[in-house]
Amino acid sequence: MKKIILNAILFALYIGAAHAQQKITIEGIYSSLKKSDTVLVQIYNHPELPPTVHLIECQNIVLANNKLKFSFIPKTAITHIEVLPKDGSLPSLSLYLEKGKSSSFSEQKGKYEFIRENAKQYNIVHHLQELSTISNNFEGYFKPENLEKILTKIDSSIVRALNFLSENRSAFNISLYNLLKSNAFYGIQSQKDNLLMKKAGRQPDSTILVLKKIYQEHRIIPEISRKIQTDKLQNKFIGSNFPLYVYGKYRLDSCFFSLKPFSDAKYLDYVNQKYSGKLLVPLSVYALVYQKSKSKDNLKPYINRLIPLAEDPFYKDFLNGLNQVYYESNILNYSLTDQNNRKINLNNFLGKTIVFDFWYTGCGNCRELTPILSKIEEDYKDNKEVVFLSISIDKFKQRWLNSVSTHQYGSTLSTNLYTSGNGNADPIIKELNIQGFPTMFIIDKRGHLTPNFNDLRDDNGQDFINKLERVLKQ
Repeated sequence: MKKIILNAILFALYIGAAHAQQKITIEGIYSSLKKSDTVLVQIYNHPELPPTVHLIECQNIVLANNKLKFSFIPKTAITHIEVLPKDGSLPSLSLYLEKGKSSSFSEQKGKYEFIRENAKQYNIVHHLQELSTISNNFEGYFKPENLEKILTKIDSSIVRALNFLSENRSAFNISLYNLLKSNAFYGIQSQKDNLLMKKAGRQPDSTILVLKKIYQEHRIIPEISRKIQTDKLQNKFIGSNFPLYVYGKYRLDSCFFSLKPFSDAKYLDYVNQKYSGKLLVPLSVYALVYQKSKSKDNLKPYINRLIPLAEDPFYKDFLNGLNQVYYESNILNYSLTDQNNRKINLNNFLGKTIVFDFWYTGCGNCRELTPILSKIEEDYKDNKEVVFLSISIDKFKQRWLNSVSTHQYGSTLSTNLYTSGNGNADPIIKELNIQGFPTMFIIDKRGHLTPNFNDLRDDNGQDFINKLERVLKQ
């Protein structure tokens, strides 16, 4: 028995030591914030997807005498982390950290300075990001007479960024070096294609066809051509800017230059024909999630085709959820009770954009959400195309009515509804697979759920407003 206990203790110590070796710690001192301000730490666990697509782990850290200290066990070999004050008063700090590495910094007047071994890496990455940003360097429209010169200038930017990174190769391990190289390379390529569509988009079709000829005849610098071909042959994870590049390249070649409208379904067909293996699922997920709200295509067959190919549990769960919620949900086929005990059929709101806010009495996080959501509702009170529904899962009606009267959980502008005492067992809660509160959704005019948005408390509702505006414009 003693031997078993000793072995258990040794095993626990071994696991603890292993976790300690993998742990990432971030420490910082803010001079521009108050002693107990809150800082948001965002952890991107899937570096193969752009930050706008995949799920993010968010942690709210309260400073202790202007000092930040935060540790976690990463899920991937390289983790992309962003640190930003919750009030948005300072620029965000973007970090790429390996397992077991730490980062220490100080902030003065909005500028970050790194301490010890982090300083060199951060300065290299920061300068690489500057070299990789080209969109502000070009004024006016792209015309046939200046396009060749512009393309050559952008190609030179790529070579300059890659040469700079190569000169500092010793500062990174091979995985992080390849990730930074890929993101710089495909980031500039993606900007180039998007910039061309933006700067040439208002010109006549005949001019666009001339631009197409110049673009296709442009001789790419050999180093660039070799990298594109090599990455395509390897057919493996390349970096978070690669999905942006593939998507933009398709839009430019198959839509913009061909004078044809974009279709998510046709893009997914293109990806399926061109790519396989570990690239196919991330490229497809990017299109399904980031662009779905703009699409009128039936994408359900594509999701069903991808689910068996998804080896990573994240992708498999994500696609299953997308299939069930976005394309199978009968979310408006439910009725809820209002304050006058009338049954309100949610189908009555079909044709409008609907915002659901689920809460219960006693939920502290729900109360924290109320002032932010109330301000947004006030801003949209004259917009007849959107309706805000405040839905309580309280089991006792009088408790719900009392809470509504205090306005602690919603504003006077929202429509208050009740799940008739069913609590978490109510069919609409099960349909939406709601696991915690508060939970919010935006439903478009066709009755479809739209992609998720950040917790309103994380960015004062800005991401929610952006997505609501996008849905309203559909």
